[in-house]
Amino acid sequence: MLQRIQTLYLLIALVAVGVSLVMDWVTYVMEEASTSFMTGNPAMVMYVLVGLSMLTLVLVISRFKHRKGQMKLANVAMFDMLLIVVMFGVLHYQQIESYNELGELSLSYDMGVAMPLIAIVLIWMAKKAIKKDDDLVKSVDRLR
Repeated sequence: MLQRIQTLYLLIALVAVGVSLVMDWVTYVMEEASTSFMTGNPAMVMYVLVGLSMLTLVLVISRFKHRKGQMKLANVAMFDMLLIVVMFGVLHYQQIESYNELGELSLSYDMGVAMPLIAIVLIWMAKKAIKKDDDLVKSVDRLR
């Protein structure tokens, strides 16, 4: 049902991922000019990945009547979040390399970086709650 704790975890994860779209992830400061990570080509890749992960989370929430399918989709959502973190690392490394060639670089990390990691933890907690519900239903079925 939608009022279960796993739905709350998944909704908070969805909000956290959505907030990561509007928050800045990293600010690159070179001398007096500064640019954000969420501008240019890296931003488009991250917007697509975050959008797909948000869609996956919506699908996980909507599959509340099918616990096995919901757990499988939760695994996909966790993989999506992990992919976001890995792609951020790769794209961030490329940005650092390109800016280091131009001169001294200073970095400022913001909260947007932490949001996919928070979402991974919340999805993991939701998976545990889904499994607990599934075990409860199985034990009740054995009694009938």
